[in-house]
Amino acid sequence: MDDVSQFYTGLGADLHSPLPGYRSPARDFTAFLERAEPPALEICCGDGAPMLDLIELGFDVDGVDASQDMLDRCLTAARRRDLNASVYHQRIESLSIDRRYAAVFFAGGSFNLLPTSAAAMATLRGIGSHLTERGHIMIPIMTRASAPRRSTNTRR
Repeated sequence: MDDVSQFYTGLGADLHSPLPGYRSPARDFTAFLERAEPPALEICCGDGAPMLDLIELGFDVDGVDASQDMLDRCLTAARRRDLNASVYHQRIESLSIDRRYAAVFFAGGSFNLLPTSAAAMATLRGIGSHLTERGHIMIPIMTRASAPRRSTNTRR
């Protein structure tokens, strides 16, 4: 699939939350956000986990995602929780927000979904242009060595 963001539309977006998978809890980011001045930006915020939990804890966090379906789910969840969430619908390779951030982070392995080195470099340049002078960035990188190991069932 050339456009990964299209995976998270329709049925893909509907099944994102119910399907089992690792989701970073808000506590994984609180120390990072406490070291930086507000505001913060979650890249590929999807349906709002952990962004909404961080907002509920009092952090000033915006979100950006390429999937409008996922952002709609995020905003619905925010309304249910009576939270004010600011989200932006755009591709991360061409980030353009009228705000600068002291902390920018990915809450999962979405950076690994970028299809080319050029897309990764464009994303990093865009993030850099949105950081304050002393801004911080957190990007989890999944490598083959860090990937969860699958058990194999071999018959003898």
